[in-house]
Amino acid sequence: MPFLIVFGPLSMAQGMHFEVFLLAGQSDLDGRALVKDLTGDLAHYAVPQANVRINFSAGGLHRPLLINDRFEPLRPGFSATPLVKINTIPTQTFGQEVSFGDSMARFSGKAIAARRICGGWQ
Repeated sequence: MPFLIVFGPLSMAQGMHFEVFLLAGQSDLDGRALVKDLTGDLAHYAVPQANVRINFSAGGLHRPLLINDRFEPLRPGFSATPLVKINTIPTQTFGQEVSFGDSMARFSGKAIAARRICGGWQ
């Protein structure tokens, strides 16, 4: 089902159609890979993906809540490793969202919006 998400101020509103995905899980969805390791064949994941937007939240139950308040271009750093006390995005870690967003955009040929919600202990 197509959705319409509007970005920007109302005076300059620009509508785009997105394929929308809800990604929900525990700590395994959050990811623990290091952004600095996106080199070589993985380097294309290290840059923002213009055709993929993400809205992210993690924690809140057993650890501090980390949340971004808007959909923004997907890039590494939407992860909240519980042992690192950081409360801003981007962080130095990421999960499977970077390859998921890229793969779904290439497969569908459409813009992607993902709402990613991560809970769990560690």
